[in-house]
Amino acid sequence: MFKLFRKKPRFQDEAFIDLSLMLSLDESRPTYRKDVLECGCLDFSLESLKPLDRFLDKVRHDSIPEDELIILVLRTGAYVGEVMRRTSEVEYHWLYFEDACKIVKSIEKLGDQLGTSAVLWSSPDHVCFPLAKVLKFISNGKEDSTYTFAKVLLNGTPENLI
Repeated sequence: MFKLFRKKPRFQDEAFIDLSLMLSLDESRPTYRKDVLECGCLDFSLESLKPLDRFLDKVRHDSIPEDELIILVLRTGAYVGEVMRRTSEVEYHWLYFEDACKIVKSIEKLGDQLGTSAVLWSSPDHVCFPLAKVLKFISNGKEDSTYTFAKVLLNGTPENLI
């Protein structure tokens, strides 16, 4: 009798590490309004999400061009996710939407959009959406704090957080 082995999902960790670093380090195409980002505070600690929230609060009222908004969400969302990956006791990995749908069927109903284009995954019970959280902050303000989001996740209630 043959055992069926599932392929491991294709992790995108390196790509999102690079994106998170681009938030403050990309000089060829700087992040939108990088001038108001406290880059010196971005050390991938949970506390570093507080200045990130302040940054998002400053730029959320701007009329951000769509291409700049996409870059902003990808970079800041990647940073939020990397803070969680580096400080969590749970081993999380980045997955693109398509791969995440194969593992967690309920994700498919959310649709492939900017906020769900990549997810943090550990197991079918542990998935979260840092990019969507950044979009929510931009739309709603401080009530969708990335700091609070990560703190809740790190304190053990990460089931399908957006």
